[in-house]
Amino acid sequence: MEKEITKYIYFSFEKTPIELANTKPLEFSNHKIIKYLDHVFIQPLEHTPNHINPKNFEKIRKKYKIKSLVLVDYLKSKERFIIIKDHVNKTGYNFLRSKTPFKKRETFPDMSKVYLSKNGEVVFSVGSSFRDDLDINHNYTSWIGPIATVWKYIGVDIYGFAYTKEFKFDSILKHIKGELL
Repeated sequence: MEKEITKYIYFSFEKTPIELANTKPLEFSNHKIIKYLDHVFIQPLEHTPNHINPKNFEKIRKKYKIKSLVLVDYLKSKERFIIIKDHVNKTGYNFLRSKTPFKKRETFPDMSKVYLSKNGEVVFSVGSSFRDDLDINHNYTSWIGPIATVWKYIGVDIYGFAYTKEFKFDSILKHIKGELL
């Protein structure tokens, strides 16, 4: 079970730690994808409706046979690491807008339980407004909110995590594995 859960990791932010071991990323369906060890790391090339949408996510899901994934985002908070149980989308984007219905799915899907984690924090996704001077009395993330809804819409189970920028990549993997075991 642990291998399946942590095999697919989607980075929702722009700068990524997935330049690993001089591995050349594959560009597929408007995303950068790297296979490294037992993992498949995925990241959008840009945060636009042409990149993040049900059609592109469905292609990625089918190609890699993804049933569940870990969605990782940057965090501005008192904490250095949190598990996400819900989000408030303050980005101004809804990547499902004008993209539904898709493949006989609902036009207005229920998004009340996007994340599998029942214990965790609620985050405020602020998109491009994510910056160092945000108030640390709230849990701010960059793009996890509008991205998570697209993965959920196409039927992928999501575990959400957020980290401060200072976190090292190896620490992220250890935390994810530890929390999901």
